[in-house]
Amino acid sequence: MSMRMLVATFLMLFIGLSSVLAQEAGPLTIQEIGKLRLARKTHAQIIEIIKERGLSFEVDESNAAVLRSMGFKPADVELIARIADGRYEQDMKKKAEEEARLEAEKPQPPKAGTAPAGVTIGPRISEGAHETIAKRAMRIKEASNTLTKVFNTETVTLIASEKTSKIHLPNLKKLEADLRKRFGEPTKTGTDKRSAYIVLLDTRYEYENWIKAMFKIYEADGITWQSPEAFNMAIKGPAILTPTMTIVDLSGLTTDEQRVHYSAFCFGYLYSAQLMEGRSPDAVVNGFGNVCEVVLFGKPMIRVNSYAMREIGGDAAAWTGVVRDRLSKGTISSIDKILRFSTASMESHEYCEAWSLTQFLSSTPDLYNRWIQAIRDKEKPLDALLRIYGKNEAALTKDWHRFVGK
Repeated sequence: MSMRMLVATFLMLFIGLSSVLAQEAGPLTIQEIGKLRLARKTHAQIIEIIKERGLSFEVDESNAAVLRSMGFKPADVELIARIADGRYEQDMKKKAEEEARLEAEKPQPPKAGTAPAGVTIGPRISEGAHETIAKRAMRIKEASNTLTKVFNTETVTLIASEKTSKIHLPNLKKLEADLRKRFGEPTKTGTDKRSAYIVLLDTRYEYENWIKAMFKIYEADGITWQSPEAFNMAIKGPAILTPTMTIVDLSGLTTDEQRVHYSAFCFGYLYSAQLMEGRSPDAVVNGFGNVCEVVLFGKPMIRVNSYAMREIGGDAAAWTGVVRDRLSKGTISSIDKILRFSTASMESHEYCEAWSLTQFLSSTPDLYNRWIQAIRDKEKPLDALLRIYGKNEAALTKDWHRFVGK
């Protein structure tokens, strides 16, 4: 016991009412609890003393009745019983472990000297959080019993079969290198391979095994999902995208072109979701995934909802055509509206608008990087956008529309 705890215990047990508490500070008897009540100690104070000293008796039905006769409420009696049989200590241990885990996963301030002033390299989470996510991913891989291996780029981890990795890993490395040329920090080093996973599974059987293992392990680790239907949506769909792990059933896609587009999209999705620390507008998370498709293949194809792919199709000309058509008809969404899109309800034309706006904004990398920084520092996306790009919404909208018309 620390000196501070010894002093606190000493003060609690011996200041005032010394005639009642001057006995040796061993486990309390039920008679001593009665004396504490006669000495006007509150129930809360007595429970704290019980936590310090323990009890010399079991809280059976007879003793529980005595405690209730002293004015202890049923919840108090239950707590005293848990203290007596050790369950309370176990509860506190679990609580401390959970608090430690949550503390480890909190975003940490950047280390001095790792980047220019005001800019953080990579995701701003602790080393402990990276390691926790990495260990969890390997637990899922092991539990899923899939024929996969682990492959790394500098910023993401690919989990796939040897055959599949030979197709997708070179593309991901090329995309990574291209983004580094186009963008400075924080986009340049966007993710950390210990906490950014692209899982590409060759068969439906492997995909379902992975989903079952993931949900089981997430549940064991106390991780919850926003939608109560998350598991059903994931197990029925061809993909599930989370801020740390994207899982795709390649057998659910009909062409090799769709498959390579999806892995590129996942790369951009992880970048955007992690860089903005969960504060990124849905339109930008999806839009930057499409931007990454364009970087590699010259056109976007992927449209998703929160848990599964909704639709694939089109090319850059087709997507731009949708935006131009809505622009000519005066039905195009405002920038404010686009930044408030929800992936769960986005329609096809809204994916096109989200991609087009993100393509426009990211065409000026310095401003785009500053916008990312502002969003993850908790500034409202639209307010930050107008401040950093130096224009009101009407003027910025005109610039975007001119960009669309090129």
